[in-house]
Amino acid sequence: MSVALRADHELASLASVTTAELRAHDLIVFASREEDETVLSRLWPAPVEDRSRVRLVGSTLGVLALAAAGEGVALVPTATERITLPGLVHRALRDAPAGPDLLVLGRHDETSGAVRAYLDTVPSP
Repeated sequence: MSVALRADHELASLASVTTAELRAHDLIVFASREEDETVLSRLWPAPVEDRSRVRLVGSTLGVLALAAAGEGVALVPTATERITLPGLVHRALRDAPAGPDLLVLGRHDETSGAVRAYLDTVPSP
């Protein structure tokens, strides 16, 4: 995970950011729907009242655009650093819990030869 924020934000001068440093700032987090707090709950397991300054947004580009506009700091996957917007910078999130590198879901009775061949290449835990 990383943090996306305006280049003139006070945290932009840091090489990396911790979740403790984020607590004083408005947060922007991706959520597939309003009640989805998957990312937030992994990084911010605090009571609901501590989440009053959190904005859940349903698109990655929307999250980044709000951060670039100075509406808060965005918690985003590191891969979004490839998306460049004027005035937007990314900083590493130092204490983010590690997530899976690869998550594979499939059907037990998969019939597609291509899918079965791919699944055979994926290492098991």
